[in-house]
Order: sequence, then C-alpha cells, then structure tokens
Amino acid sequence: MSDSSVISSPSENNPRSDNDLVYPTNTEENDLKDSYPAFSEFEAAFKQYQRDTFQTFVVRRSESLGKTHPKADTLKYKKIEYECVHHKDYEKKGQGERIFTHSRKQKCPAIVKVAASIREATVRITKKEVGHNHPLTEERWKGLPENRRLSTTEADKVVSMQKSFVPTKAIQREMAKQTGKAVTSKDIINIRTKHDKVERGGRTEEEMVNHILNEIRRKDAGVFIDIVVSDAQKVTNITIITSEMQKNFNENYSLAFLDGTYKLNVENYCLYAVVVQDRHGHGRPVALGFMSSEKAAHVDAFFNAFKACHKT
Repeated sequence: MSDSSVISSPSENNPRSDNDLVYPTNTEENDLKDSYPAFSEFEAAFKQYQRDTFQTFVVRRSESLGKTHPKADTLKYKKIEYECVHHKDYEKKGQGERIFTHSRKQKCPAIVKVAASIREATVRITKKEVGHNHPLTEERWKGLPENRRLSTTEADKVVSMQKSFVPTKAIQREMAKQTGKAVTSKDIINIRTKHDKVERGGRTEEEMVNHILNEIRRKDAGVFIDIVVSDAQKVTNITIITSEMQKNFNENYSLAFLDGTYKLNVENYCLYAVVVQDRHGHGRPVALGFMSSEKAAHVDAFFNAFKACHKT
C-alpha cells in the first residue's frame, strides 16, 4: 500500500494543507537521478517516474538554449519548470458565487525544476519538491486527460475503426484493452472531431461538398449533377450521374436494381444507387443519390433527376 492510501482523502475543493502533504513511495529503481547526459534521457526517466508513482506534471515555463547553441541538440533547454497538474487555483470567470464547482486546480505545491549544466554537459534537477495536497492513487492518475490521451498511432487506429463504422463503445473497449489507458467514449469522439477538423482545413460541410462536386465537374465534363434545396434552405437531394454511368445505362438498360445504404456521412443522409446488369452478369452503377430522408418527395426527386438526365 502506498503512503498516500493511508491518509484520508480531501475533497476536490478542500485540498490538504502544506502540513499534511502526500509523498510518493519511491524505490531506487523508480526514483530520479540528480543528472542526465541528455534531456531526452531525463524526459524518458521523468515520464516513467510519473507512471510509477502516480504523479502528473505539466510544463509551467521553459527557456530553450536556442538552435545555434552547440549543446542544443542534447541539452535542449537552459531551464524548464514542471508543476503538478493540480497546481493552479480555480479562477472564477464571473462575479457570481457557484456552489457546485468542479475543478482540478487545487494549489498543489509539487514542483520539479531542471537546468542545463553547460560545463558538465548534463541536465541537472535543481529542485524537486514532490509533496502533494491530494491523493496519489492509480485510479485518480489514470483518469486524468493527460494520461488517457492516445498516441498518434493509436489515434489513427481509432479513426480507421470509425471510418469502418465500428460503434464508439466497441472502439473505446478495444483501445482500453490495447493501451491499458482509461479511455472514455468521449475521448474516442473527440479524436474523430479533431481528425475531421484537420481534414477539412477549417472548411464547413457545405464548403467541402461544393469542393467535391466541383472536382467531379472538373474531371468529368459530361457529368449530370442535380441538387434540390428545401424552402428551409436545406439540401434534401444530391443526384450524381457520371459520363461512365450514363454509358452503362445506355448499353444495359433492360434490367435495373435499386440499393440503399445508410449513415455514411455526418449528416446521416441515405445513399441510393441504381445498378444495371451487363451482359457478363456484373453490376454497373448508373446513378447515385444522397437524400436527407426516404420520404416519398425525396425519392421522387431522385427518380425525376434520373429521368431528366436520360430524357426518358
């Protein structure tokens, strides 16, 4: 049992005083050394130290050596200061009093300072005060956003599963199993939101759709595109029939099939595809239609656009 577990836990808004601090249980294996030959080695050791002792530090301030310094590659910083993630006090945003306020800012005094020793060519720990005014438990440590955060590779796996329509809860369970992190469903949703924002480059859904349609027109001069907008200025139908699709229908118009697919996009529009069978028995697409719903008016608009394209 760790030292922190035998002391009664304070509430979030009433942390321990400086005279009642909780210190991590250290061993020679998980404690930090006084100095390291490179900042990268200190950083790796510091991360492992935090994992082993259930502490979480964030950078408070730093000063780099500068790119032109001869030791910049190995020592990196002239000095850097870390504080406990619970360090700052809660700052009210308004004038009123809020009775129920949940914040992780508790004025925790724990701090670690590191500085480069140019003469010795080492990174030295100049100050290490690791007494905390809150419990140091594995459950609390795993629940912090900094410790739930997935790596770039892990996040890419999440996006890949999301694009394959794997349910969020199933992704959350799988990533928690693979990484050992207390990943939440909200974390999974946030990863996709961040990915989509980067992929869009700041563009709205409307701007992205217009860009894609314009690209289709640019690459296919004979494409037929019909867009229906409701009185409420909402797009209800987008029908796309490329030159190749028109050729498929003209050559194989005797037998056609209709297929619907759902939840392929963030707006949950359904996708209808008209397919014909060629002389080899293979399916050939002849029209694609995105619809906001399967109401009769929207389905009729799709077939009306299909007839308008083929003039039949």
